[in-house]
Amino acid sequence: MATNESKTAEFAEDLGKLLSTAQVKAQGWLEQRTQIAKTLESIDLERPLQPLWAEFDALARVPLMVIRGANSDVLAPATVAAMRARRAQLDAIEVPDQGHAPLLREHEIMGRISSFIAHCERSGAHTDNARFG
Repeated sequence: MATNESKTAEFAEDLGKLLSTAQVKAQGWLEQRTQIAKTLESIDLERPLQPLWAEFDALARVPLMVIRGANSDVLAPATVAAMRARRAQLDAIEVPDQGHAPLLREHEIMGRISSFIAHCERSGAHTDNARFG
């Protein structure tokens, strides 16, 4: 039977391990954010971004799905419309009441994503796409 002292020592050891792990994770998180900040410092917000339509068009043989949060201030509805104009087969989902990087927790949305993946697998698109991954 364990004594209170041994239980306390075991708890202290477990707590020390937990804190050590948390410190390592926090350090990694901080380093990652520091790198992101350094990258963002080099961006000139006064200079317009270059169009990426050539890169989009280069994916002509790859099945594409775009998922947009209806409240997104990053991916505009006009951009999705332009994507569809260039690519009629584009599978587009708009997630209501979500911003950029929408949460994908609705069963209907998850079903559409699963169906898209299954279609890609059936059509062999994943083998053609291997060089892009």
